[in-house]
Amino acid sequence: MQSILIEKAQLPKTLIIEQGQELGKDGSVHVHIKSDDGKLTISISGTAVYVKELKVQI
Repeated sequence: MQSILIEKAQLPKTLIIEQGQELGKDGSVHVHIKSDDGKLTISISGTAVYVKELKVQI
């Protein structure tokens, strides 16, 4: 995993993370970062490829 430092002056910014290529599945996650009155807002979007069902209990 890689860390990335983003200065507030660079906002808004969208990072694109590719994943799944090792499994032969092309996927990407878009991380959207913006600043609203000094408060960071982060959202994600992207594509997904079904691999298997997994139940998670929180």
